[in-house]
Amino acid sequence: MPMKAKNKYHSQFLCPVSKELLASKEGTVLFKCGHVISETAYNKILENRGIRRKLKCPICQEEQKAEDIMQVEF
Repeated sequence: MPMKAKNKYHSQFLCPVSKELLASKEGTVLFKCGHVISETAYNKILENRGIRRKLKCPICQEEQKAEDIMQVEF
């Protein structure tokens, strides 16, 4: 999901989970609740969730399905 030009403020993103500084071409994901984290941090969450169908946002703990989470470009 590309971000609208009026919403692009920075060419870098600091992941609130991994504390990684990402350049604009690196992957990020958008949770249903509106929080954004790096794709690397998201993949680690998926690895650790086991057989559970739902997962929680690492920021606000809102439960959501993996299929509700989208990749986003900034």
